[in-house]
Amino acid sequence: MNDLICVTAVEGEPRVLDTELAAALGMARPNDIRELIHRNTEEIQGFGGLPCRTVNPGSRGGRPSKGFYLNEEQALLVAMFSRTEKAKEVRATLVRVFAAYRRGDLVQAPPAFRVPQTFAEALRLAADDAALVALA
Repeated sequence: MNDLICVTAVEGEPRVLDTELAAALGMARPNDIRELIHRNTEEIQGFGGLPCRTVNPGSRGGRPSKGFYLNEEQALLVAMFSRTEKAKEVRATLVRVFAAYRRGDLVQAPPAFRVPQTFAEALRLAADDAALVALA
């Protein structure tokens, strides 16, 4: 299960994206976790700030939404609130993953996409993408 929970440094602190936690918990709709977070915001924020970022919905489109990045305590609390069949296993995994992060045992994941740094790079990337689409 460790590969299902990815720890990301946000503002210098290890955090887990809410929808990744939802998927690990086996929630039918990963966005349901955001409703759970909204219902319990006050208690969750008792364990630190609750940074959020605009995230894209995925390849099928839809509206961008705000994704919450949970610290260790917040992620454990949300896992307890979720009451899913996998919650116990996920809580144990969270403890192990965050401990591995603190020890420096986790491997940095490669970026999911490449951000062009110059206009020329952006044009090259667009041309490469157009060529891939033409091949498909």
